[in-house]
Amino acid sequence: MTQVPFCQYRKQEVRVQIGVVETIEEGVWIGASCICGMGCRPSASVFADDPEYRQHDPALAEGPCCCGRFFVTGPNVEDTARTMSDRFKEVGSAPDGHRLETRRVEVPWGSVDVVIGYLPDDQPT
Repeated sequence: MTQVPFCQYRKQEVRVQIGVVETIEEGVWIGASCICGMGCRPSASVFADDPEYRQHDPALAEGPCCCGRFFVTGPNVEDTARTMSDRFKEVGSAPDGHRLETRRVEVPWGSVDVVIGYLPDDQPT
């Protein structure tokens, strides 16, 4: 993973908007609208026939933003989010780690858990 720039927007009230942005033949793309101002639209795929990512690359379930915020979905979502936060910490893009928030996103076949990694200075709204 390459180092990404620190976000220019810190200590803001922030709530990442997240939901289904596109339905594809096999599933959906879940996307987020980040407040970093860099124009990032991180997204991740979720497959109706493979919610545990046994047939697909688990990296498809990660939606990182250039600022260090991210979201993940798929199996073991909390563990995956902690691992991803540790990676960002190691490369210096989020030296203080993340505050993790779990949400449910409705999809055509039910719902999936998503964990969002906020920067520690983000103030929840």
